[in-house]
Amino acid sequence: MVDNCIFLSQKVRIMPNASQRKIIDDLIARARFIHNFAIQRFNDVIEKTGEILNSDNLRNYYLTHRNEYEFLKGTFSTLENQVFKDIQKKIKINIYTLKKKKLNFKSINNGGQSFYLSLKEFDIKEFPYKKHHYLQFDTLPSPIKIQNKMRFPTGIPLSVVIKKEYDKYYAGITFKLKREDYINSLTYKVEDTNKAIGIDLGAKQYITTSCGLNIECDRPLSKLLKREAFLNRSLNRKVHPLCKGDTTPKSKNYIKYSKKLGKLHKKIHNIRQDNLNKISTFLVKNFGAICMEDLELQDLVKKRSFAKLSQDLSFSELRHKIQYKGNFLGRTVIIADRFFPSSKRCIKCGHINNELKITDRIYRCEKCGFEIDRDFNAACNLFKYMKNITGWGTSKLTVDEINKLKADCEKYKIIHNFQPSVSNIKIPKTISEPSVQLDFTA
Repeated sequence: MVDNCIFLSQKVRIMPNASQRKIIDDLIARARFIHNFAIQRFNDVIEKTGEILNSDNLRNYYLTHRNEYEFLKGTFSTLENQVFKDIQKKIKINIYTLKKKKLNFKSINNGGQSFYLSLKEFDIKEFPYKKHHYLQFDTLPSPIKIQNKMRFPTGIPLSVVIKKEYDKYYAGITFKLKREDYINSLTYKVEDTNKAIGIDLGAKQYITTSCGLNIECDRPLSKLLKREAFLNRSLNRKVHPLCKGDTTPKSKNYIKYSKKLGKLHKKIHNIRQDNLNKISTFLVKNFGAICMEDLELQDLVKKRSFAKLSQDLSFSELRHKIQYKGNFLGRTVIIADRFFPSSKRCIKCGHINNELKITDRIYRCEKCGFEIDRDFNAACNLFKYMKNITGWGTSKLTVDEINKLKADCEKYKIIHNFQPSVSNIKIPKTISEPSVQLDFTA
């Protein structure tokens, strides 16, 4: 956010005709060729001398040889620059394995191919006699129809990424607009509220909140796992190279089933993103302050039972969405310290039970004998952690507020339930932790 301005992107589907598709495919092919040309140079230099080139070296090498290829004439300069920026990111990510493993090329059969244009090279047009907006850039004979409605008509378009995903075309347009204009473009009213919650994330119960609201996650990968396994088995039976160096060409059926599998993965991704967007919007809309835990999933992902489940749950993606949406709406989002014992600490007396196992779903305090749901106890501790930092907020909900939350959950089609009534958990006053009184009703 700069000078009360924010930068947002909207992904829209575009509907090009046959001639427009040909031009877009040509630009995608140019971007792919430039990428593979630079990667080939990079891999050759590493193999011969062991030197790791940067994007500037690769760009200079490309510019000296560009005139040798007639089809590259008239290519957008920003398209070329963005290709080398992407290569630099790829080098930075794989910097420790480059001498053992070469960088990969882009394949023509890959599901996602794209190119980048800046503000000077495209424009969004609106005609008074037509309902849809249109996308125009220099090489197009006519503007491309945008199927989706533009969310930010008052925003200034800065850049666009045009992407082909199998047989469909999309445009990701980045806008610069004022925060007030963004809030006015929302379909719901943003109200100031002192309601605050702590959020505990888990595999059994996706979200447990300190106000008593539990939210379940739609798990598309688990639901479509049989379909994915069927397509994988079918794909392996088709004619294709079985190992590196095998010159067997891919059969048409192999390419056909690989596209089917890619479309299934895209469907799973879209369902997951839709669910995460609904949950994050619901939480940021209704609560003025949110506290989440900082999870380290690298060790958990190594476990076979949790590896695929972690893809469906997408804890880090949910945290990211809550953070940037909360920032746009002026909400307070706090991430607790990674080593904060939210699950092991008793919410009533503060005793820490270091013997608590991950299989224990009920927290039983050894000191005061208090029993409470493990996830609910962690959510309450996170609320207390946030209250000690901010000094404001309450998780107590009235009957009208509970009904409003239920109505919003039904509106966004979020699977939810409320905890049984927990009356007046009184946390004793200490020097480091002020007294907090929680009243959870359902």
